[in-house]
Amino acid sequence: MDILNANPVGTSLNVRILRDEGTFVTKGKIIYVRGRISMDVIFLDPLKEQLQILDSWLAEFPSAAAL
Repeated sequence: MDILNANPVGTSLNVRILRDEGTFVTKGKIIYVRGRISMDVIFLDPLKEQLQILDSWLAEFPSAAAL
């Protein structure tokens, strides 16, 4: 995740990703920070219906084997 000022590792987040007319919502936690402008976030216990939304978005990308 690119951000102007990254929070420290271990910070809990409320994650909301908007795409077209859909929204993916879950809790998250920062697990890695690169400098002050980028951080990696792990999703914590997303609901099944939220995972289905995320999976449908990811299915639209070509697989690495096709590249």
